[in-house]
Amino acid sequence: GRHHTISIALPSSIVNNAQTWELKTALVGQIARACAIFSVDEIVIFEETLPADSAIAPSNYVRGKYRDVDEGQQSEEPFQPSQFMARILEYLECPQYLRKSLFPLHPDLRLAGLLPPLDLPHHFRRDHQTPWREGCVLPREKADNYLAGNKPNKRKKDGQSPTVWVDVGLAEPVEVKLDPARIVSPRQPTETSGTYWGYSVRLATSISKVFTESPYLKTGGYDLTIGTSERGQNITEALQDMGSFKHLLLAFGGLSGLELCIASDETLTPNLSAEDASLLFDHWVNTLPHQGSRTVRTEEALLVSLGAMRSLFLRS
Repeated sequence: GRHHTISIALPSSIVNNAQTWELKTALVGQIARACAIFSVDEIVIFEETLPADSAIAPSNYVRGKYRDVDEGQQSEEPFQPSQFMARILEYLECPQYLRKSLFPLHPDLRLAGLLPPLDLPHHFRRDHQTPWREGCVLPREKADNYLAGNKPNKRKKDGQSPTVWVDVGLAEPVEVKLDPARIVSPRQPTETSGTYWGYSVRLATSISKVFTESPYLKTGGYDLTIGTSERGQNITEALQDMGSFKHLLLAFGGLSGLELCIASDETLTPNLSAEDASLLFDHWVNTLPHQGSRTVRTEEALLVSLGAMRSLFLRS
């Protein structure tokens, strides 16, 4: 089994740089796919308190006019990037047969059906046999119309008893095998057999709360923290200094970099400036040295960084 966990933290402001609703949704889909491929256990989405002109790219100019970041939303409510990202990430991670019960219709999800599926181990295909299966508890009045696996139950007619004896034309009685089931931790498949069981999503109102609100505080929190920056140590050299870990955290910045995220956090500002941002982490690394483009987008850095650190994940 696998007992260590891999967490990533990234700012919600990255979706503000996407110019249309389709691109915002696709960006979140890219993040979900990268995390699924590299078996990430926790995605932390934190908010930045940056100046307005540093959170949106100057390339927001499209075909002769500036496009508002909310254009295409078709909603009177202000766009909330953290909730938008979390809702799509959780929707993609949820097994298909549970989505109707757990996710009511919402504008944020209107294009989520176009995203490529994650095809996670707990997204079972028809008649797939496994010791574990995800489910949810529903009120009794809703259970009559619940989707059991992939086969929908027919709606019960008014006045009809829950159990009705019917003649199906078989000479022998039909025996239905009911396997006993019990509720277990979602970590059990991973810890007992090494089967990846998807990721959880956590929201943080600042980068400092990525650390202070960790679900692993009772066991010491994150014991290996890594910040990414183009001014960091070469990843090849840094990996030689990294040992095994219990809970790893890999943090990414937005358009202005991780340094400005840390410098703008009111909790950290008295002690840390942008120049001292690396002190917040055990390691400060550059996962893509000698990059060809002047800028690397966060979703691109995520995929590159997870790939570069694959050897560390496997030996822990």
